[in-house]
Amino acid sequence: MRPAVVRLSLVLASLAVSVRAGTASVLVVTDLGDTAGPGQLRTLINTAAPGDTIVVPPGTITLAGGPDEDANATGDLDIHKSLTIVGAGAALTIVTTKHTDRVLDVHADGALVLSGVTLTDGAVDPATDMAGGAIRARGQLRLVLSVVQNSSSGGGGGIFVEPGGTLVVESSTIRDNTASGTFGGGAGVLNFGFAEIDDSTISGNQSIGGSSSDNGGGLENVGVASLTNVTISGNSAGRGGGVFQGASSDTLTLRNVTIAGNKARIAAGGLQDMAPATTHTNLINTIVAGNTSPASGDCDGTVNSLGHNLLQDTAGCTIAGDPTGNILGVNPHLLPLGDNGGPTWTMALKHTSAAVDAGSAAACPATDQRGVARPQDGDGDGTFVCDIGAFERSGSDRP
Repeated sequence: MRPAVVRLSLVLASLAVSVRAGTASVLVVTDLGDTAGPGQLRTLINTAAPGDTIVVPPGTITLAGGPDEDANATGDLDIHKSLTIVGAGAALTIVTTKHTDRVLDVHADGALVLSGVTLTDGAVDPATDMAGGAIRARGQLRLVLSVVQNSSSGGGGGIFVEPGGTLVVESSTIRDNTASGTFGGGAGVLNFGFAEIDDSTISGNQSIGGSSSDNGGGLENVGVASLTNVTISGNSAGRGGGVFQGASSDTLTLRNVTIAGNKARIAAGGLQDMAPATTHTNLINTIVAGNTSPASGDCDGTVNSLGHNLLQDTAGCTIAGDPTGNILGVNPHLLPLGDNGGPTWTMALKHTSAAVDAGSAAACPATDQRGVARPQDGDGDGTFVCDIGAFERSGSDRP
């Protein structure tokens, strides 16, 4: 069983234990409308006790109403307590506003675990609101086996994490979101708080703001962020088409991350680090390759190597720290973003890739982004060594 499926199974099992123990209630959505009727998602959120779980069946819930309301009476779903919401799977359970408001607002007094749901077609006015087209996380949000897509705002087109907010993303996809307006940064995710993203894909997001803040097509970090087994591809921005690390940010750590196929209109198609300190962006077992911009293609600024990284185009990029195992100026021979198994899409390594069996064993996660065990013998020499990047190639992978 894949790790992502195991996680969802554990969530469901824990619900059953909670019911038997009498410590919490499990509430089931029986009406997919949004008219304040009994059995509707919004109604159950309002009546649930802290610690309760709400199970949502297959179907589409279209939220009614507009923005600027925080009591969960209309518009986005406002979370002011500790809850778990479990859908039937991201392909089956869908929640949308059809561009009348953001979809989800987790307030500072809220803590939400959301699994098996797609949040789509959220929007706030990009001229006045930079706080998340689909999700605003002011409190604590854990997103599992879910999709955040097709949403827009002035910043954080998909997800915005406020200072003091916490975001944990597991085995999920953040795709095709837009940040525009004057600010226009962090089209996929804009983080001012704490963000941990694991086993996930950030793709097809675009920052198209009208100022110099048009940064971070996939991710803009102005707080603390940690990414493990993440693929960032097909995103675009003015600077930092894949990832943008702000000058006032704290730290960004990338472990077994693949940043490839992103574009920037000014500089740093892959990764832009504006921070003056050399230890703000830490890379280990990470690929930055095949990104494009008129200036520095893959990387711009100073990054801190913790070893075993592959950077194809280092023009404009200063690599400080530990050079052990680094591979520079080499094409990693990645296949296009696609379904290679697991809950999220990845970029497979060809058998000719220099990233195969070239990672650090000490930093190697137990599995790759898909849930395939690490390490594998990717080059067939009889030795099992961790690969660089989010994808672990096995001897049976072709080509």
